Amino acid sequence: MKQTRNRKITLDLPEIIKMYNDGMSTSEIAIAGNVSSRRITQILKKNNVELRPRGHWKRKYHINEDYFKHWSPNMAYILGFFLAVGVISGE
Repeated sequence: MKQTRNRKITLDLPEIIKMYNDGMSTSEIAIAGNVSSRRITQILKKNNVELRPRGHWKRKYHINEDYFKHWSPNMAYILGFFLAVGVISGE
């Protein structure tokens, strides 16, 4: 039989939200609050806190993920370039 842990969180909601908005990761907040990072993520989602993309801290450059949502001549040029070349290298 699987034993479940009933851990009580040691941080209050405003503290969690402030820590996250100040740039702390869910893992760091989880350690401070004595719960799992998954629980912190659930708390943030439940309280409509906009979550950062996974792995955002690993990115070397800022990426506009909404660039191709609105049509523009520059966007058409870039899209055509990628289609013509056929390869986007990560090097």
